[in-house]
Amino acid sequence: MNELDAKIRQALQAATELPDSIPEPSLTEELMGTFKGRHSFLNISGAIKMVVAGLIFYFCIYQFFQQDSIMGMLAYATAALICMGVACTTMLWLWVQMNHNTTVREVKKLELQLALLTQELQQRNQKKE
Repeated sequence: MNELDAKIRQALQAATELPDSIPEPSLTEELMGTFKGRHSFLNISGAIKMVVAGLIFYFCIYQFFQQDSIMGMLAYATAALICMGVACTTMLWLWVQMNHNTTVREVKKLELQLALLTQELQQRNQKKE
């Protein structure tokens, strides 16, 4: 796939005036990008919930090993599993948002290509006339 991407990039650069390097964001930049935009409140509150669920998870694990009764152990184990589920679903939500942002970035690159192509075609039509 990387070879194909490189060939596509070379062909596009030869055909248009696309800048040589459009920087790709790092993983941390992509993650921070999820906290901006239309759904920033949902993403920020989800991240806070994930941190809280993680803290409660560690507390439940600690309490699990401190219990003497089976019922107490079951209660803390169940709470730990619920916290794990909350953290996992929140992480999946953030991962989907990161994927969405990547897709939007690629569509914007295509829009740039289309705009450059339209500009080139208009210049050719003006030269013919």
